[in-house]
Amino acid sequence: MKTQSDGLGDLLRKLFESYPKKITSFENEDFLIPTQRECEVSSEIEAGMPFSQEMIEVVRGTLSLHETYDLRTFSVRIAIFAARTYTPELLKVSALCLMIVSRVDWRDLLVALSLIGACANDLGVNPEDILQQAAEYATPDRKEIVLDSFLGRNPEMQGPDVMGYNVSGTGEALTFTKRLWS
Repeated sequence: MKTQSDGLGDLLRKLFESYPKKITSFENEDFLIPTQRECEVSSEIEAGMPFSQEMIEVVRGTLSLHETYDLRTFSVRIAIFAARTYTPELLKVSALCLMIVSRVDWRDLLVALSLIGACANDLGVNPEDILQQAAEYATPDRKEIVLDSFLGRNPEMQGPDVMGYNVSGTGEALTFTKRLWS
């Protein structure tokens, strides 16, 4: 018998299979936001929420390192999609998916939190509320990163610019571009 975690795991695997290999940015000319698969996956995740902590643990345990980074990418892309379409409900999907990843480097997690937070701000949503709720699904060490290392910072130290990203536009024109360090 198929469990709810099997369903979420299968859904995520279909998403990962649709992604190009070696994603290097959250968006480029060949990989525009959103893909058809991202729309389907985000809708199904939103429809299935809330998930149990046990189910999230099962799914988390099945993900490869590469898949956790793909899920991080999906999380940010869905947050951008939410801001561009003024669909704040998608921020919950974005934040939940980010909490599933436990093997992503903590610095990469901070970048994702920053970009999701910027999308929330663009929508007029308090990022702290979204991230605190989602942090309940995180592993204890990831929860500490979300609550202390990110939300515990002064707001000016949470922004994308601090994390090496330039922000341009708002709403449907919102984009993030990784700054090249010289």
